[in-house]
Amino acid sequence: MMKSIYTLVFSIISFCITTTAFSQDFTDQEIGFDLGEVMNELKERGFSDSVSVKSEIEKMRVANKIQYIEMKRIESELLQKSQPKNLLKVISSEISTDVSQSEKAALKALYDSAGGINWINNTGWDFSTPVTSWDPSTKTGWYGIIVIDKQIQYLNLYSNNLKGYIPEEIGMLKYLTSLYLQNNSLGGIIPSSIGELTELLNLGLQNNKLTGFIPEEISQLTKLRNLILTRNTLAGTIPRDISNLTNLINLWLNYNQLTGPLPLQIGNLSSLQFLDLGYNKLNGTIPPSFYNLTRLITFYIENNSLSGLLSSEISKLVSLRDLRISSNQLSGEIPAEMGQLSRLSTLDLRANKLTGSIPPEIGQLRLLVSLILYGNMLSGEIPTEIKQLGNLDVLWLHNNRFTGNIPSEIKGLVKLRYLYLYGNQLSGSIPDLSSLTLLKRLKIESNKFRFIDFENQFISLKSRVTNDFTFSPQARTDTVNTITSAIGGSTTLTMYEDGRFTPDETFQWYKNNFIILGATSRQYMLTNLKASDSGVYTCKAYHTTNPDMSPLVLEREPLTLNVINCIPIVGSIKVIR
Repeated sequence: MMKSIYTLVFSIISFCITTTAFSQDFTDQEIGFDLGEVMNELKERGFSDSVSVKSEIEKMRVANKIQYIEMKRIESELLQKSQPKNLLKVISSEISTDVSQSEKAALKALYDSAGGINWINNTGWDFSTPVTSWDPSTKTGWYGIIVIDKQIQYLNLYSNNLKGYIPEEIGMLKYLTSLYLQNNSLGGIIPSSIGELTELLNLGLQNNKLTGFIPEEISQLTKLRNLILTRNTLAGTIPRDISNLTNLINLWLNYNQLTGPLPLQIGNLSSLQFLDLGYNKLNGTIPPSFYNLTRLITFYIENNSLSGLLSSEISKLVSLRDLRISSNQLSGEIPAEMGQLSRLSTLDLRANKLTGSIPPEIGQLRLLVSLILYGNMLSGEIPTEIKQLGNLDVLWLHNNRFTGNIPSEIKGLVKLRYLYLYGNQLSGSIPDLSSLTLLKRLKIESNKFRFIDFENQFISLKSRVTNDFTFSPQARTDTVNTITSAIGGSTTLTMYEDGRFTPDETFQWYKNNFIILGATSRQYMLTNLKASDSGVYTCKAYHTTNPDMSPLVLEREPLTLNVINCIPIVGSIKVIR
């Protein structure tokens, strides 16, 4: 799953991130990423599977890294513009007047309301001196500020221990093109005056403690390219007039408490490439207008209460690399048209109410790295076309209703590391998986497998899948049945009625949950039946030659034996017409 994130990041043209730039080894502290805080938050939200936790952590870390690189790029460009080009300009800059009084007053209001005296870095914030650009190389000027032509155009105080609130006066910084206040402890509401920052291109307020609604006035920021409000406690609905932000490339509102339906107006944001509305309380269906977002690269709306069907129109999202609609209430089938999303690297539809089978067209997604469909009501057999997904790293199909065998074609997925098939109704021999040399986790428990299905491969799997290989328990064998016999008669009870078992198994029969001494064969014959033989019979099977298989005990479905006092009727039946 992490591979798909990296694949995605390298494709982000809108951020002008080169492969070289992204490959730099930034620390979590540099990019404002608090691993401990994120892990606690994920734990509170019910994340338990270690692979899912690692994936979400990496997704968040990459998002922080993306924004950090973009911030630094903008900062570098603006700093170059703010530098005097010759001696005349140097002299001019030294005798120049300050920024406007209204802008300076806005800075003072922010300093006072956000606890400026306790900031990690408040260098230069001396209101008796002119506001000058911060020079990272000499550590001079006003920290986090870039001034061009006596106008404050850049304000970046991310991860700087801001505590308090954003003042209404923020709207007086009318020349700002970038405002970054993320990764602090700012509370209160987003002031409506934010709408007065009409030159704003980038607004980052994520990972604070902001409350209240997203102000309608934010729709006045028609030049905005990046709007990031992730990880606050914002409530209410998403403003419909957000459709005015036609230049928006990045819209991240995830990890809040937003409610109501998805505004169909979002479908008018034709420049949008990155949309994350996950982990809110949104409901309703996915508006058809969303399928007009043909430039969309990532589409995250997981962990909401969305319902309805997945439309075949999803095939119009031809640029999509990462689709996550997990943990909602979507129903119906996975549309075959999903196979037309040829650039897709992650498809995550887990924990919905999807039915039907996996369409064979899924095999057309040749770039797919993660296929996550668990926790639905999908049925039928796993399609053999899955063999075409040669880049697959994660295949999670557990907790569905799949039947039949594990297709032998799965052995062609040589990049596979995580294979979860548990909680289905799969049966039959497990194919040779020796070609899956990268496999770290294999989970096949809670199906209908028997010892005979994996006995020959068990030692190999146990030694190769060192991280996690689970195969126990399995579903009961055979079928529930009731047998009625007469006193004095006989009957034979059988485990594995289809005759599929290994010679290395031992058996033990039980009556009414008590061991029947000496009943240690696959078949248990009762003769000269008595009324006291009536009861519920079960049988358990154990593998004796391989102690590593001992966690698995197979049990047949119960047989209810009714022994009755049956007196034969002698004579003929007379038919009266």
